[in-house]
Amino acid sequence: MYFPKALLIMLSFLGVVIFSYYSSNLSAQSLPPYIANRLNFVLDSLVTHTRNPKYIAGISAAIRSEKWGNWKGASGKVRSTRNERLTPEHLFRIYSSTKTYTAALILQLMAENRLRLNDPIYKYIRLNNPLLDSTATISQLLNHSTGFSDYTNEMSFVVQVLANPARRWQPWELIQYAKPWFKPGEKKQYSSTNYIILGLVAQKVMQDTTCEVAFRKRFFDRLGLQATFFPLREVTSGPMAMPHDNLAAFGLTPDSLVDISEIFPFEGIVSAAWTTGGLVATAEDLAKWGQFLYSGRAISKIALDTMLSSLDPNWDDDTPGYGVFNSNEVWQGTIGHGGASVGYRSLIVWDPINKISIAVMTNQGKADLNAVARALLREVQPLVTSTVDSKKSYFYLFPNPCSHTIWVRHSGFIGDNITINIYNKLGQQVWQKQYAAASEQHEEAISLPRLANGVYYVHIKASESEYKQKLLIMQQ
Repeated sequence: MYFPKALLIMLSFLGVVIFSYYSSNLSAQSLPPYIANRLNFVLDSLVTHTRNPKYIAGISAAIRSEKWGNWKGASGKVRSTRNERLTPEHLFRIYSSTKTYTAALILQLMAENRLRLNDPIYKYIRLNNPLLDSTATISQLLNHSTGFSDYTNEMSFVVQVLANPARRWQPWELIQYAKPWFKPGEKKQYSSTNYIILGLVAQKVMQDTTCEVAFRKRFFDRLGLQATFFPLREVTSGPMAMPHDNLAAFGLTPDSLVDISEIFPFEGIVSAAWTTGGLVATAEDLAKWGQFLYSGRAISKIALDTMLSSLDPNWDDDTPGYGVFNSNEVWQGTIGHGGASVGYRSLIVWDPINKISIAVMTNQGKADLNAVARALLREVQPLVTSTVDSKKSYFYLFPNPCSHTIWVRHSGFIGDNITINIYNKLGQQVWQKQYAAASEQHEEAISLPRLANGVYYVHIKASESEYKQKLLIMQQ
């Protein structure tokens, strides 16, 4: 059938407008106010709580879920010596969370048949360091099994950075500081050197395209990540949260966390981080990236499958995969990556069961972001597990997956008799517990009997309300 060219252009334009309108509305959907308020309270309490006096700077965080909505929040200060409040629009150095981008680029190049993971490094580049074994493979670079030491921990490199903090480093120079730890493939040990080399490999494969341009075209622009940048290598737009750290060991600060933005230039650190830790972003953009990456929209299915299958199936194992870790310290079954160095920390976490992405950042060098992410994810659980659609009444069960103990939290059922049944996949009841809800807000710890690993079904009844959920139990 023939359509006039003008009509085709009009239909195409309308299609773009309609799609853009739908997408923007989807991304603008927010979490319910009662959940958002709880999340804001969590951030404020972590920053201001008397048991956390070391949070002198701030925290920014974001949550992304297509099913339940999005949230972003911030608490604390841009810099501790001034009364400028931190906002979700402030940028942070994400440091090693950058590795998720580098791994994604390498795996996408693999999917495009432009490189193979079993290829040795020497097929693409010369390391210019005779101490390093260039027969190590691309796969071993990705999962940190090359045996190359981390150049950022080599004292000879640290001395050079301290002596000339404004020096702009080239990737080739960084590799020269690495030393051999062990033979390639012998074991895994995290090293930023690997991801500098991966950046050089990617540029060799892409020929005239730099990693900065590839990140921009393939990821930032295509996915609408408008607050993610490669500083020093492109213009950065947006306010920057100021770094805080304790650099007393180097004679640069008192023995406490202080604002170091005016006493320590970051040009050297930023240039030396490159594809192993050079990006800056907002928490919202990092959460978007986690959502797009792990849901399969950032890279092809074969690239994502390769990334996820690189993880050890044992959830208790924290050895690295291809730019990804098991994040059991946050919540059992979650995955992600973190970053930490001078003045900043970042964390990206993906809950694959409920398809929730969480990003947390702080502008101080010492902080437990796992605890922050865990506290935030815990507040989202009523949406994930509850069948009671009410602001006053809900159930939720956590953690899931679990091992020997689960918790049931509920609200609005004071005085009710609560019955919990667990069934196996054959529908056979394997466990039951009954108790009375003694308070409006009730939380019950439940010790599970010894059960075989696998999927079970939880059925909770209270007066006229019912709650059902799959539960993955891993006790061995």
